[in-house]
Amino acid sequence: MIKMRKKTKTAKKYLLLSMISVGIAGTLGAQTQQEPLLLTLDKALEIAISENPTIKIAEKEIEKQQYAKKEAWGNLLPTVGLIGQYERNFKIPIYAIGEMTVKMGRNNTYNGGIQASLPLSLGLLKAAQLSETGIELALESAQESKIKLKNEVEKAFFLALLTQDVYAVLQKSMENAENNYRDAKSKYEQGVAAEYDKIRADVQVSNLRPNLIDAENNVKLAEFQLKLLMGMPVTENVQAAGSLVDYESEYQSFNALYSYTLTNNSSLKQLDIQQQLLNKQLALQRTSYYPSLSLSWNYLYRSMNDDFKFKDYQWSPASTLGLSVNVPIFSGFTRKNKELQIKSSIESLTLQRDYVEDGLDLQIKAALLSMQKAIEQLESNKATINAAEKAYSISQARYKSGMGTLLELNDTEMAMRQAKLNYNQSIYNFISAKSDYNLLIGK
Repeated sequence: MIKMRKKTKTAKKYLLLSMISVGIAGTLGAQTQQEPLLLTLDKALEIAISENPTIKIAEKEIEKQQYAKKEAWGNLLPTVGLIGQYERNFKIPIYAIGEMTVKMGRNNTYNGGIQASLPLSLGLLKAAQLSETGIELALESAQESKIKLKNEVEKAFFLALLTQDVYAVLQKSMENAENNYRDAKSKYEQGVAAEYDKIRADVQVSNLRPNLIDAENNVKLAEFQLKLLMGMPVTENVQAAGSLVDYESEYQSFNALYSYTLTNNSSLKQLDIQQQLLNKQLALQRTSYYPSLSLSWNYLYRSMNDDFKFKDYQWSPASTLGLSVNVPIFSGFTRKNKELQIKSSIESLTLQRDYVEDGLDLQIKAALLSMQKAIEQLESNKATINAAEKAYSISQARYKSGMGTLLELNDTEMAMRQAKLNYNQSIYNFISAKSDYNLLIGK
């Protein structure tokens, strides 16, 4: 009886696991059958700008700088507050008036009222102006994030197209190899071809299969990278729309790219804004030599008593308006040394900007050379593809008629496949280098 119960429980467990497995398989099947979201380059960029975390972080930095600006300008406004004060005199002061001595005060003193103050400082005005430049720097930094993201998304999109095109080329090669194997097998069975041809064709299919699997994995990895940059879930089924051939015409405007300027380069613009910040910091530091004023006003009620009978207290109002001035004379040379530090930072930033500009110019020239090389390869590869396709067609006809060999057919097919792969790679190299070029000029 006990054994029967155990068998029943085991059967139920297996049944439950089977149902779960079927459910998971159904879910995976539904995901596989789901139509992929076709992404154009413009759509991918649009999604990335709105969803990528880097852009959101940059926007938060702008928001923070805007609050800092409001805080800096708020320092120029009056501050108003309620005050309350209690004092206990353990020994009441005694004042001499002629030959008489008089105690002035009570044991308990209470003060309560409202107080306002207004700083009249040039330094606060300079600090507020400094905060506005901070917002300008944050905005330019956000712009740089967008330009860099555009470059990364473009290259990821082009890589996705490249992997798709490579997979398509290898898939076609696999179809050709399988057809050749069927032909070789049929001829062998008819006794018009050697067993070597059948074995060689089978080996060709086997050699292509790992490459095809790798190409398929590369397509998925490229899609993962694109989705990551776009801020999309990795489970989302997407596909880059089009082919690299659609971007072949990009090289026609290549000669115009030699006329460029670095005016819009975000790195240089940020260095310029940083120099403005340092200049304003220097102006702010120099205000420390000037006198500072402060205007204050209060309206208080006061009461002095020896007991704690609050309801019997008499309160008397008092109001004052005051102006204080602080004239700096000597501070241990700290102000002068601080000023020299800022001047040194300005000179260092000027040298840094010149160095960065030279480096950017070198990178642009390297990108132009890469594009020039890709164009030369592209033209050569187009001619090679035409010749390779013609050679494969001829060798295929020769093999079917019995005049050619399988080795000849395989060689021409391999040459055609490599020519197409090189062609796709040359297009990718050009548009990838052009994307880097656009990044450098701040387009």
